Parts: sequence; structure tokens; C-alpha cells
Amino acid sequence: QLNDYQEEAIAQKQRELNVDVARLKVLKADHQSQQYRLEDKLMKYFPAEIEKTQGFIKGFQSDIRTVAAHPLPEEGFCGMEVNGIRFAEKAEAGEAILAICKTNQSLEPVPLGSYRGFKMELSFDSFQKEYQVLLKGEMTHRVPIGTSAAGNIQRLDNALAGIPARLEKAEQQLDNLRSQQEAAQAELGKPFPQEAELAEKSARLAELDAKRKSVFHRIFKGAVL
Repeated sequence: QLNDYQEEAIAQKQRELNVDVARLKVLKADHQSQQYRLEDKLMKYFPAEIEKTQGFIKGFQSDIRTVAAHPLPEEGFCGMEVNGIRFAEKAEAGEAILAICKTNQSLEPVPLGSYRGFKMELSFDSFQKEYQVLLKGEMTHRVPIGTSAAGNIQRLDNALAGIPARLEKAEQQLDNLRSQQEAAQAELGKPFPQEAELAEKSARLAELDAKRKSVFHRIFKGAVL
């Protein structure tokens, strides 16, 4: 039969083990949730994001070829079509775009013309409260419209010149996605790192529970007799 000191020591150990086992079970549940999320990412997220980013890369590469096929002249203006009219002067083309902005009442993108191998649409961004020209090739390149007629043409040229930087960013994003995919694959299936500790403490707790129950049973049985 256990004395009071021994019973209290067992009870204290049980309390400590209960706290440890509960904590470890929470950690194990979190580990299992992370494993499920990794599996879901490997099955759905990464393949979809990689495919989408590869599409962006192909689109940017195609648009870079279009820009190269329609270079800026060393002098003068390469011309622009606005609403079916061909403009040979930069300022006139820019003024034509501004005139359409003033009369446009559509909240949806409307056809505007073409420039350097790209179709143009006019769109109003209600959040930014500004008009934008959408240069549409394989990808869409948004260009905010200002108040300067010639300056807006320069903005279009700057957007086209900036496509290689967007391509580089997409290629970096693809590399990052593949690295994350590899890291997730390496983590998938890893066992709970504290499984042995959880098993040992659970077994010890069960042992102490059984010991106390046995003692209480003997005490109860002796009291009845």
C-alpha cells in the first residue's frame, strides 16, 4: 500500500504527464494538418501556378518578339492607328487618344486602335480613377494615361520596353515555385518528430493510471470487507 507521500508523487507525475501528452498531441495534430496541406499543394497549387507562370513566360517572350519586329525609328514616329485613322505624328496620335478619353462613357474596355503590332483598348480604372490604354499582344500591358499627348505615347513605348523585366520576374517566380515544390516534396511523408516521446509518455501515463486504479481498487475492496 502506498503512503500519502507516494500517492501525491504519483498524482503530481500524472499531472505533469497529462500536460506533456496533451501538448504533444496538439503538436502532432498540427504536424498532420501541415502534411495534408503539403499534399494538397503538391497535387493542386504548385501544378496550377507553374502552368500559369509558364504561360506568362511564353506570352512575354512572344510579345518581346512583336516589339522587336516593330522597332522605334531612330528619328520621327512609327505611326499609330486610333479609331481607324492612321496618325503619322506623335502629338496628333496622343491628342486623338485624349479626345476619346473625354467622350468615352463605357465602363468596359473599348477598342482604341493599334500600335507597334499590339492592339489597343481604352479602359477606365474606377479604383485608380484613371484611364488606361491596354496594349494587347499575347499578354496585356496596362499603361495609365496622363494629360500630355506626346507623353502618353512615351508611356506606351516605356511599357513595351519594360516587357523583358516582366519576363525576368516571371522566370524568377517559376524558379521560386519549383524550389518551393521541391521543398514541399521533401517534407511530405516525414513522421512526427516527437512521436517517440509521445508514445513513451503516453505509455508511462497509462502505467501510472493503472497503478493508481489498482491501489484504489484494493483500498475500496478492503474497506468493504
